[in-house]
Amino acid sequence: MRRLSSGEIAVFVLLADGLRTAGIGQRLHISPSTVRAVLDRIRHKVGGTGQHGMVDRVYRGGHLPAPAVRPPLPGTELDPAQRHILLLMAAGATAGEIAFELRVSPHVAETRVRDLRGVLRAFTTAHALHLGWQRGYLHPGQAPPDRPGQARTTNTGTNPDGEAATTPAAAAPTAYARAARVPATVGLYPLNPP
Repeated sequence: MRRLSSGEIAVFVLLADGLRTAGIGQRLHISPSTVRAVLDRIRHKVGGTGQHGMVDRVYRGGHLPAPAVRPPLPGTELDPAQRHILLLMAAGATAGEIAFELRVSPHVAETRVRDLRGVLRAFTTAHALHLGWQRGYLHPGQAPPDRPGQARTTNTGTNPDGEAATTPAAAAPTAYARAARVPATVGLYPLNPP
């Protein structure tokens, strides 16, 4: 595991606290382009996509200790649908991927993410992920979330060449797999008549 430097930790903590690139730069007296370069280095070390997915990877990967769990404030409890969106965000899913997974329009997905941030009282999506960890909605005991459309695999031992072999995991099909089985229609009429 590649360790984060003290400068990277300082940038990450401010990101998780809800500051945007310019605010982090002002607080640390560095340029926004330097902040972006540091965030790229962190992303390269921990993996993930987007700043919000990086927050989950830093905590889940043990790069920094997860925040102490505090009970949710009144009015900030998440319903199951919001928890699902939080897990998708933790996987680094974009609004378009969330829309596809939920089978809603991208505008509706963006609205639901914005509403989730409002319920958590988060300034940014990365801050929402940090608060999700802090409130116990995300925790190390959970299986890491899959990004929508990623193939799930399980280790099945080794292949004849001695390399690790994996096969698709037995899991509920993702929205991508479900969509492939849905016939294309417009209203009541099929797009490709027989």
